[in-house]
Amino acid sequence: MKKEIIIIVIFFSVFSVNCSNRTENTNTNTSVNSNNQEVTENVDYVVNKNLDTIEGRYTGLNMPREGIIPNAEIAYKIAQTLFYSFFDNKMLDSEKPFQVNLKNGVWIIEGDWKGRVGGVAYIEIQQSDGKILTFNHTK
Repeated sequence: MKKEIIIIVIFFSVFSVNCSNRTENTNTNTSVNSNNQEVTENVDYVVNKNLDTIEGRYTGLNMPREGIIPNAEIAYKIAQTLFYSFFDNKMLDSEKPFQVNLKNGVWIIEGDWKGRVGGVAYIEIQQSDGKILTFNHTK
């Protein structure tokens, strides 16, 4: 389950960066409601409930030399997606600007301490494959 979430987050983050200069295109999803009427709705994504059947499909990819997370912008977007999904938004807003550093092939993204008494959001993302190594809010 963790692996699928990480893959989805990475894909969404990379896709949103690559499409930032394009017009927004929302897919439509057609389904049948309880009254047997066809309903079409705009959706931003569709969850593949059979992810385990495609596991390993992407092995053997020729990864870019700088890794699947090649720059700070992509690393930050992944961190931001996770931070705002799990932690309080007001608290995170008070930790801006987030610090993004690359150390020994690991992106480290953390909130700005700026004299804080409490902790900050913190994540480590492996540059080569996007693996989340550490994810927490320090105390």
